[in-house]
Amino acid sequence: MMQFKGIIHTAVLAGMVIFARGADFVDDEGQYHSISSGSSIMCGAMDAVTLLHFGMESSQIKGTFGERSSSGSNYGGIYADGNLVDHGDHSNVAYNPEHFPADPDEAERAFLNLIPDYSPTCSSSNYYCTKIDIDGINAAGWPDFIIFGSFYSNLLTEDFRGNATAAGKSIIELTTAYGSSVDAEVLPRGMIEITERWEELAGTFLDPEDVAKTVEADKESFCAAAEKFRKATAIAQARGVRAMSGYLPYTAAGENGEIGAFLASPERDTVLAMLEELGMPILHNDAETNRPYEYQVNADFSKGTMPYENIMSAGVIGDPVPYYIDFWLYDDRVTLDFLSDAFAQAWPNKAVVNKQYAYFPANSRVFSYRHAAEILTVISDPLMKAIKLETAVTECTPAAAGGYNGTAHRSSGMLPGQYACYTPITYDICTKDIIDEKDTSPSTAPSTTPVNTDSSKSTSSTFLGTSGQEVTILASFFTVFGFMFV
Repeated sequence: MMQFKGIIHTAVLAGMVIFARGADFVDDEGQYHSISSGSSIMCGAMDAVTLLHFGMESSQIKGTFGERSSSGSNYGGIYADGNLVDHGDHSNVAYNPEHFPADPDEAERAFLNLIPDYSPTCSSSNYYCTKIDIDGINAAGWPDFIIFGSFYSNLLTEDFRGNATAAGKSIIELTTAYGSSVDAEVLPRGMIEITERWEELAGTFLDPEDVAKTVEADKESFCAAAEKFRKATAIAQARGVRAMSGYLPYTAAGENGEIGAFLASPERDTVLAMLEELGMPILHNDAETNRPYEYQVNADFSKGTMPYENIMSAGVIGDPVPYYIDFWLYDDRVTLDFLSDAFAQAWPNKAVVNKQYAYFPANSRVFSYRHAAEILTVISDPLMKAIKLETAVTECTPAAAGGYNGTAHRSSGMLPGQYACYTPITYDICTKDIIDEKDTSPSTAPSTTPVNTDSSKSTSSTFLGTSGQEVTILASFFTVFGFMFV
């Protein structure tokens, strides 16, 4: 009898451990998911790289969809010319990984190569890839869960959803303003806020303690990079440098060499929001409320309208105002044209000619502390060296109530031509000990404004698999099964 009790005791303990490692997750569409650790998934290719950074192995991912390189890259000798501009034969130029920091590196490509590709007709196109082989998934068998990050929201068609539902599989959605309908009531988030959501999700499919250990060094690197970036933005602000972000050049030039451009709004893009909340003076655009871009093109988008000097806003919100641009943040999807000598000759803007620019990966695509650190590191050096090129004197615009990462700013942004003052935030994940270890103390003390908290992170209904929650679960088991141990 004692031996039988011991067997039951062991079995129940094993059951408790398995149950404790499971977790509940409420996605950004408010859908509840009960997830067992080790469940199989399918996701976008760049979301798979995100999960790799949190410690997931390729064997747990049963397939990916979407492109496996950045749009605009020329990896493998393929160039899609998505911006419809000819400033070089980019297909026949050697691929330079330093031009595409957001591309998977060789280790990440090796990881992806182990995972079935369900966008085989366009995954290597180096362009936005929307085709998913649903028949192939039906034939191979669906994973336990399908994850759609914000970058892949347009791929979640009714056909795909219907087939997943017929197979009895749940779809987990993580959204941002970029990945949601422009009319949806979705408050934009910065990159770190979304990265924390991915960490939370990774901790439901993996052991959360293992995830925490995996990202510990990446968090330290990010905090050091953020501190260095705050120092760079302080220097830029003191020198009067003003940045503008955008997708440029685009389409054919105008009669006097004007280029087409989609000027990005800092509060609407996850990466730009991070840069702004860390103190970077990025000019706000002249887009309609809640729209991400101001279009500097003619009515049918066939010709550009933005001159290389005396650049003005489009006049969508009030009268046109001047844009004084000393530094460009160029969307990495136009990298090869933007960096070409031919572009600088055709459009001799001061910041372009003086090479005062840096890339930004639109909407990040990979949401990890490692990627965020890389972005800040790449931008810090050229920003720190930048000088004021446009002589006009301008003043920054103080943040609305709640700060530059607060609800008011993220909802309404600023007027065209306005930019943030130097009041950078400090992220909760960045402790003083981490900063001291990296010896990157800022020249100006950072703000202690807390990171904007998303209501969907409430732990009242979402169990993250923390040690405290495991204790609660174990206590429940002892309460229910206590009679077995007498």
